[in-house]
Amino acid sequence: MVAPVSCLLLTTDMSTCGAEMLQRQFRAKGWTLAGANLLAAACLLSQTELFLYLRPTLAAADGALALALTVSAAATVAVAMTSFLDASWEVVTITLLFVGCAAGGSYLLWKASCWQPAKEIITERMERKAQRLLVDDLVAVCQHNNINPEDLDRLIAARPNELAQIRQAMVEFFHEHMKMQE
Repeated sequence: MVAPVSCLLLTTDMSTCGAEMLQRQFRAKGWTLAGANLLAAACLLSQTELFLYLRPTLAAADGALALALTVSAAATVAVAMTSFLDASWEVVTITLLFVGCAAGGSYLLWKASCWQPAKEIITERMERKAQRLLVDDLVAVCQHNNINPEDLDRLIAARPNELAQIRQAMVEFFHEHMKMQE
């Protein structure tokens, strides 16, 4: 989306323009003014003030998958070494341990390194139902701090204690509903 001329000519505060552009994107998707403002502010603040990046939470299933990769990689190498290379049992055992651990460990490292900016998750990957739940959590923060969610400028000019509450609400939302952690 191209920045409106008013943003380029009349304002020096690009964060306001960025928030307005995001707000228009959410409004085009059918969000009310308050909902669009909250989502736009969450995106902008997570990018400029909160520096919020998230990754999937490692679960027991990830450990099981890493173990399965370890065993299958080791079994494949064992078959290859005994069938084609006529290797000794000691060489096969050491190689199996190395290859298996490398396969399982690589998966866990890959899974743990899938960091994504919160803005990208909110704008591109999150379904509307999840966005609505995030908006509900942010509305609660606004009500607690007497912030009008229809006032975009006030939302993006949040005070430090309000930013901390917004960050906490977002982190809890992502952990609970999206199974992600910072």
